Amino acid sequence: MSKNKLFIFFFFLIIFLLSSTNLVAQSDKSWVVEINGKKYSIDDFMTKFYIFIELTAPRDQWEKLKKDKKMMKDYLEIYINEIILWDRIKRDKFDTQNTRLLSFTRQQVIINLYIMKVIYESIKDPTDDEIATFYDQNKDRFKGVKLETAASQIKEYLKQQKLQNELKKRIERIKENITIQRNPDYFEKGQKTTWVLKIGDIIISYDDFNGLYEDYKQTLRDSGQGAVIDQQPVLFLQDFTNNYINNYLLYNFEIKKTDFEKKFATQIEYLYQRQVMELYVQQKLKGQFKPVSAEQVKQYYETYKSKFANMSPEQAYQYIAQMLNMQLYQTMVNNLVQQYRDEYLIKKNYSLDFLQD
Repeated sequence: MSKNKLFIFFFFLIIFLLSSTNLVAQSDKSWVVEINGKKYSIDDFMTKFYIFIELTAPRDQWEKLKKDKKMMKDYLEIYINEIILWDRIKRDKFDTQNTRLLSFTRQQVIINLYIMKVIYESIKDPTDDEIATFYDQNKDRFKGVKLETAASQIKEYLKQQKLQNELKKRIERIKENITIQRNPDYFEKGQKTTWVLKIGDIIISYDDFNGLYEDYKQTLRDSGQGAVIDQQPVLFLQDFTNNYINNYLLYNFEIKKTDFEKKFATQIEYLYQRQVMELYVQQKLKGQFKPVSAEQVKQYYETYKSKFANMSPEQAYQYIAQMLNMQLYQTMVNNLVQQYRDEYLIKKNYSLDFLQD
């Protein structure tokens, strides 16, 4: 074979190999991350990314953010953390050892998603006149902010009010045909009883109700929110019971009569897993969280006093304490997850467009 023919042969061989490599790279975009040898699909990632956006961002920003490459890149870290946390949950059998609380958690997820996807979507947006009227009647709350600037905030506020009214109407309609009894020996005397509630023909036993109530209180204590229980225990039990009854009615007498759970199965499972992860982390950090002191709250208030001009000192102190506690708790969560991440081999697919910027 002559040198020219040999050169041409190797030239086309190289082109062929490069083309083949390129084809492999293109077909390799079916996965987004590999963790301990297991690849997770781009389809699963995008599905959960869209749910995450709808869960955390203002409604009018959804379409824009769903195309935002930086948001995708940031969410990938959350996605990886969630995979690792769920693996730890399975290892520790947390999802099979807390069945009562987790069953309640799943039902709450379904109800909240139903409210957002069905009831909220059925409510008409406030009119321009309604928005303008609210603005005129509450100008002191906006302190020089123009109507055009405040309109979207007012619109959402008014729609949330309509949502609460609609929920109340639906619950009241269901209650018209249901007899609800509360056992006074439990609620007024604090005694252990055979039953706590009777909702129609359904009897809610002491073990089921009180066990769930104690589980719920413990989750609040684990997350540093125990003060809300201790300050007004009677009112707290009353609120818990009212919510329990209303959620029971909405779920059993409205949601279960539709195909909602089947239609939104993917979203329900994702949101449920996120809630389980939150409970798992709370348990892992149990006893480690120390709320900020009154002195720290006061110091923050004095340093940034101008930011709280529209609040009374009492309101500002409460807001600051909640904010600082949340920041402190989130730092602890991040540190815990990072410890877990160090035990896993993580490989991202950098051939994906949103990871190339």
